[in-house]
Amino acid sequence: NGCLYSKNFPYRPTKKEAKYVLEELISKDNFIFKDEKLSNCIFQYIKSKENILSPSTIRGYYKYYRLLPEKYGKLYLSEINSMLMQNLINDYTKDHSPKTVRNFYGFVSAAINMFTDKRFHVVMPQKVRSEKYIPTCEEVMAVLNEAKNTRFFTPLYLASYGLRFGEIIALTLDDIEDSKITINKSKVNGIDNKFVTKSPKTYSSNRVVPVPKQITDKIKRDGIIFDGHNATINRYLQKTTKKLGIPYFSIHKLRHFLATQLHYMNKPKRYVESFGGWESNSAVLEKIYIHSREINEVIDFYNFDDSYFK
Repeated sequence: NGCLYSKNFPYRPTKKEAKYVLEELISKDNFIFKDEKLSNCIFQYIKSKENILSPSTIRGYYKYYRLLPEKYGKLYLSEINSMLMQNLINDYTKDHSPKTVRNFYGFVSAAINMFTDKRFHVVMPQKVRSEKYIPTCEEVMAVLNEAKNTRFFTPLYLASYGLRFGEIIALTLDDIEDSKITINKSKVNGIDNKFVTKSPKTYSSNRVVPVPKQITDKIKRDGIIFDGHNATINRYLQKTTKKLGIPYFSIHKLRHFLATQLHYMNKPKRYVESFGGWESNSAVLEKIYIHSREINEVIDFYNFDDSYFK
């Protein structure tokens, strides 16, 4: 548009970072001269990110947009100050977890910052550590035994090897070889609540996972991996865990199970990161996915070939 935009970094940014910041600068330049209602700003902020961010992230943004209380959405940017933002946080905290409140505030403040240079001083709700139940080896084996001869066996088995649900349903028969599965794509819920195929969650998520030949043979015989929704599997898990008399866990918790098992089997951190597709030197693996475990609960659930990653 005939304008020169510049941004100084204290380090060499990646191409993705540079593109993201450039979009921010141009968007801010286009809208900063007009005092907008907060709801309009948020909507325009989302639209400016639709071609950059993941479809599932955009879907989450629209959810926040719909949940914005009307009395705040009607406010103009010139009216918004730290007190109003604090009131918004207080109201939102009544029906949402501290984590959700923090994410919501981060989203709203980012939308405002695209139009103005306003900064707010607010107090966020205290973080609450939520320790979800992670199954033991015996419990996972019991569930898999129950799932035999059902359409849930294959996705549950693959999840116990660290595959995310989106990675499982994105698999095609071309990704299946004898004793190994190639992860190079994922499916996420888009804006219209339909699955959209995209690249994996992170660059490190591109990987080859060694699995027993029996499971790859089964997939080839069946000609299908899974064609349902994760909610369907979680309902099956609720029913099955209740029948077995064990605590409920979702399919995603099998990814936590993988990280915990490999950790207590004394596998090197780099090995665990490679196998599960976590980014190297990230604190996410240790802070979120590895859980405490009694040593007598650890069984060699996996039969790995350590040379695979060398």
